[in-house]
Amino acid sequence: MLIYAIVDLTDMRTTLFTLVCVLASWLHLACGLSHAATDCVLRLVEVIIFLAIELGRIMTFTKASGTPTITTSRQALSLPHDVQKAMSALLIEPTIIHSICCPNCFAKYTLDSLPQVCL
Repeated sequence: MLIYAIVDLTDMRTTLFTLVCVLASWLHLACGLSHAATDCVLRLVEVIIFLAIELGRIMTFTKASGTPTITTSRQALSLPHDVQKAMSALLIEPTIIHSICCPNCFAKYTLDSLPQVCL
């Protein structure tokens, strides 16, 4: 029974890690959130998860012994702290497309079709 609990815990950690990476990548790539803001979200998510785990432990120990016991196991759950680590964990490589944009009208041009004067 203990072996199954360890396997399930490992699966949960992997799933949680993957979901946090997906959240960070989606916020950055699809929603356009900056690296700095996405990094802040990752730190906030880590705090929320840590507090939820600690609350679960307090509730479990309180029911079992009648006395709450707080343990600090923040290192047991490893989550990414920046969007680059989250994207690399998901094997997402961003495609960078180089182009030129007119500073006045924001017309976008490729490097091959650059006019002398903006149209």
